[in-house]
Amino acid sequence: QRHPDNGAMGSCQSSKIHEDKPVVGLRLSVFRQLLAEAALVQPHEGPLRYWEDTPTRRAAGEQLTTADVCGEIVKPHTLERKCSYVHALPAEGIAPATFYASHAWKYFFADVVSALEQAVGDDDGIWFCMLINNQHETVSMTYEFLEGEFRRNVESVGRVVLVFAPWAAPVSLTRVWCLFEIFVCVERGIPLERWPCRPRS
Repeated sequence: QRHPDNGAMGSCQSSKIHEDKPVVGLRLSVFRQLLAEAALVQPHEGPLRYWEDTPTRRAAGEQLTTADVCGEIVKPHTLERKCSYVHALPAEGIAPATFYASHAWKYFFADVVSALEQAVGDDDGIWFCMLINNQHETVSMTYEFLEGEFRRNVESVGRVVLVFAPWAAPVSLTRVWCLFEIFVCVERGIPLERWPCRPRS
Protein backbone atom coordinates (compact mmCIF):
# COMPACT_ATOMS: atom_id res chain seq x y z
CA GLN A 1 0.00 0.00 0.00
CA ARG A 2 1.45 3.33 -1.05
CA HIS A 3 1.08 6.47 1.06
CA PRO A 4 2.81 9.44 -0.59
CA ASP A 5 3.44 12.56 1.46
CA ASN A 6 0.65 15.12 1.62
CA GLY A 7 2.88 17.64 -0.09
CA ALA A 8 3.15 15.69 -3.35
CA MET A 9 3.62 18.19 -6.16
CA GLY A 10 1.92 18.15 -9.53
CA SER A 11 -1.35 16.77 -10.83
CA CYS A 12 -3.03 13.79 -9.17
CA GLN A 13 -3.30 11.99 -12.49
CA SER A 14 -0.43 10.81 -14.63
CA SER A 15 0.04 12.79 -17.84
CA LYS A 16 2.02 10.64 -20.28
CA ILE A 17 3.00 13.10 -22.96
CA HIS A 18 4.90 10.68 -25.24
CA GLU A 19 2.76 7.57 -25.73
CA ASP A 20 4.40 6.12 -28.84
CA LYS A 21 7.30 4.22 -27.27
CA PRO A 22 7.36 2.76 -23.73
CA VAL A 23 10.38 3.71 -21.64
CA VAL A 24 12.40 0.85 -20.18
CA GLY A 25 12.37 0.50 -16.39
CA LEU A 26 13.74 -1.88 -13.77
CA ARG A 27 11.85 -3.83 -11.14
CA LEU A 28 12.62 -3.49 -7.42
CA SER A 29 14.21 -6.95 -7.50
CA VAL A 30 17.12 -5.46 -9.48
CA PHE A 31 17.72 -2.81 -6.82
CA ARG A 32 17.56 -5.40 -4.02
CA GLN A 33 20.10 -7.57 -5.82
CA LEU A 34 22.44 -4.59 -6.17
CA LEU A 35 21.96 -3.85 -2.49
CA ALA A 36 22.97 -7.42 -1.67
CA GLU A 37 26.07 -7.07 -3.84
CA ALA A 38 26.90 -3.77 -2.12
CA ALA A 39 26.75 -5.54 1.25
CA LEU A 40 29.37 -8.02 0.03
CA VAL A 41 31.90 -5.35 -0.96
CA GLN A 42 31.16 -2.97 1.95
CA PRO A 43 33.64 -4.63 4.36
CA HIS A 44 36.49 -3.89 1.94
CA GLU A 45 38.09 -0.58 1.05
CA GLY A 46 36.72 0.89 -2.15
CA PRO A 47 38.70 1.92 -5.24
CA LEU A 48 39.70 5.50 -5.95
CA ARG A 49 36.68 7.75 -6.53
CA TYR A 50 38.03 9.17 -9.76
CA TRP A 51 34.99 11.42 -10.28
CA GLU A 52 35.82 13.58 -7.26
CA ASP A 53 37.86 16.78 -7.61
CA THR A 54 40.22 15.39 -4.99
CA PRO A 55 39.75 11.61 -5.28
CA THR A 56 39.22 9.65 -2.07
CA ARG A 57 38.51 6.02 -1.27
CA ARG A 58 35.51 4.57 0.51
CA ALA A 59 36.71 3.30 3.88
CA ALA A 60 36.31 -0.38 4.70
CA GLY A 61 32.91 -0.84 6.35
CA GLU A 62 31.51 2.43 4.98
CA GLN A 63 28.17 2.17 3.20
CA LEU A 64 28.20 2.53 -0.56
CA THR A 65 26.67 5.65 -2.07
CA THR A 66 24.89 5.41 -5.41
CA ALA A 67 28.08 6.71 -7.03
CA ASP A 68 30.06 3.96 -5.27
CA VAL A 69 27.64 1.29 -6.52
CA CYS A 70 28.20 2.62 -10.02
CA GLY A 71 31.99 2.56 -9.70
CA GLU A 72 32.36 -0.66 -7.74
CA ILE A 73 29.55 -2.84 -9.14
CA VAL A 74 27.79 -1.47 -12.23
CA LYS A 75 30.80 -0.46 -14.31
CA PRO A 76 32.88 -3.59 -13.59
CA HIS A 77 29.83 -5.76 -14.35
CA THR A 78 29.36 -4.12 -17.76
CA LEU A 79 33.02 -3.46 -18.61
CA GLU A 80 33.50 -6.30 -21.09
CA ARG A 81 30.43 -5.38 -23.15
CA LYS A 82 30.72 -1.62 -22.51
CA CYS A 83 26.93 -1.55 -22.19
CA SER A 84 24.37 -0.09 -19.84
CA TYR A 85 23.41 -2.19 -16.82
CA VAL A 86 19.88 -2.75 -18.09
CA HIS A 87 21.29 -4.43 -21.22
CA ALA A 88 23.16 -6.93 -19.06
CA LEU A 89 20.05 -8.03 -17.15
CA PRO A 90 17.69 -10.96 -17.71
CA ALA A 91 14.21 -10.07 -18.95
CA GLU A 92 12.50 -10.73 -15.61
CA GLY A 93 14.20 -7.68 -14.09
CA ILE A 94 12.85 -5.33 -16.76
CA ALA A 95 9.42 -3.70 -17.06
CA PRO A 96 7.95 -0.65 -18.82
CA ALA A 97 8.82 2.38 -16.68
CA THR A 98 5.93 3.64 -14.57
CA PHE A 99 8.08 5.76 -12.26
CA TYR A 100 11.08 8.02 -12.89
CA ALA A 101 13.51 8.14 -9.94
CA SER A 102 15.09 11.51 -9.14
CA HIS A 103 17.91 11.22 -6.60
CA ALA A 104 21.33 12.47 -5.55
CA TRP A 105 24.26 10.20 -6.32
CA LYS A 106 25.84 10.94 -2.93
CA TYR A 107 22.90 9.30 -1.12
CA PHE A 108 23.68 5.93 0.41
CA PHE A 109 22.28 3.42 -2.07
CA ALA A 110 20.45 1.64 0.76
CA ASP A 111 18.54 4.87 1.49
CA VAL A 112 17.57 5.26 -2.17
CA VAL A 113 16.25 1.69 -2.28
CA SER A 114 14.40 2.29 0.99
CA ALA A 115 12.58 5.28 -0.50
CA LEU A 116 11.77 3.39 -3.71
CA GLU A 117 10.39 0.41 -1.79
CA GLN A 118 7.89 2.71 -0.13
CA ALA A 119 6.94 4.47 -3.35
CA VAL A 120 6.53 1.70 -5.92
CA GLY A 121 5.32 -1.88 -6.18
CA ASP A 122 7.30 -4.99 -7.05
CA ASP A 123 5.87 -5.12 -10.58
CA ASP A 124 6.45 -1.45 -11.37
CA GLY A 125 9.27 -0.36 -13.65
CA ILE A 126 11.65 2.34 -12.41
CA TRP A 127 13.66 4.59 -14.74
CA PHE A 128 16.97 5.04 -12.90
CA CYS A 129 19.74 6.97 -14.64
CA MET A 130 22.67 4.96 -13.29
CA LEU A 131 21.22 1.68 -14.55
CA ILE A 132 19.61 2.84 -17.80
CA ASN A 133 22.31 5.16 -19.17
CA ASN A 134 25.52 3.58 -20.41
CA GLN A 135 28.00 4.57 -17.69
CA HIS A 136 30.93 3.90 -20.02
CA GLU A 137 29.76 6.72 -22.29
CA THR A 138 28.47 9.40 -19.90
CA VAL A 139 31.76 11.32 -19.86
CA SER A 140 31.30 12.06 -23.56
CA MET A 141 27.62 13.07 -23.27
CA THR A 142 27.03 16.80 -23.63
CA TYR A 143 24.81 18.86 -21.37
CA GLU A 144 22.39 19.40 -24.27
CA PHE A 145 22.13 15.66 -24.89
CA LEU A 146 21.52 14.85 -21.22
CA GLU A 147 18.99 17.66 -20.85
CA GLY A 148 17.04 16.29 -23.81
CA GLU A 149 17.23 12.71 -22.54
CA PHE A 150 16.14 13.56 -18.98
CA ARG A 151 13.30 15.79 -20.18
CA ARG A 152 12.08 13.22 -22.67
CA ASN A 153 12.11 10.42 -20.11
CA VAL A 154 10.41 12.45 -17.37
CA GLU A 155 7.67 13.37 -19.84
CA SER A 156 7.34 9.84 -21.25
CA VAL A 157 7.21 8.05 -17.92
CA GLY A 158 4.81 10.66 -16.54
CA ARG A 159 5.40 10.19 -12.81
CA VAL A 160 8.44 11.11 -10.72
CA VAL A 161 9.61 9.82 -7.34
CA LEU A 162 11.97 12.29 -5.68
CA VAL A 163 14.19 10.78 -2.98
CA PHE A 164 13.83 13.41 -0.26
CA ALA A 165 16.38 13.06 2.53
CA PRO A 166 17.10 14.28 5.05
CA TRP A 167 13.55 15.63 5.20
CA ALA A 168 14.52 19.00 6.72
CA ALA A 169 17.31 19.68 4.22
CA PRO A 170 17.16 17.28 1.25
CA VAL A 171 20.41 16.79 -0.63
CA SER A 172 18.42 16.29 -3.82
CA LEU A 173 17.36 19.95 -3.73
CA THR A 174 21.03 20.94 -4.05
CA ARG A 175 21.57 18.91 -7.25
CA VAL A 176 21.09 20.62 -10.60
CA TRP A 177 19.64 17.59 -12.39
CA CYS A 178 17.11 16.98 -9.60
CA LEU A 179 16.07 20.64 -9.82
CA PHE A 180 15.79 20.30 -13.59
CA GLU A 181 13.55 17.23 -13.21
CA ILE A 182 11.37 19.11 -10.71
CA PHE A 183 11.18 22.02 -13.16
CA VAL A 184 9.99 19.71 -15.96
CA CYS A 185 7.31 18.27 -13.64
CA VAL A 186 6.03 21.72 -12.71
CA GLU A 187 6.22 22.97 -16.30
CA ARG A 188 4.33 19.98 -17.75
CA GLY A 189 2.00 19.19 -14.83
CA ILE A 190 3.63 15.81 -14.18
CA PRO A 191 2.99 14.18 -10.77
CA LEU A 192 5.97 14.37 -8.44
CA GLU A 193 6.05 12.59 -5.08
CA ARG A 194 8.60 13.17 -2.33
CA TRP A 195 9.66 10.04 -0.45
CA PRO A 196 12.08 9.85 2.51
CA CYS A 197 14.14 6.80 3.35
CA ARG A 198 13.00 4.66 6.28
CA PRO A 199 14.46 5.60 9.67
CA ARG A 200 17.57 3.59 10.52
CA SER A 201 17.25 1.11 13.37
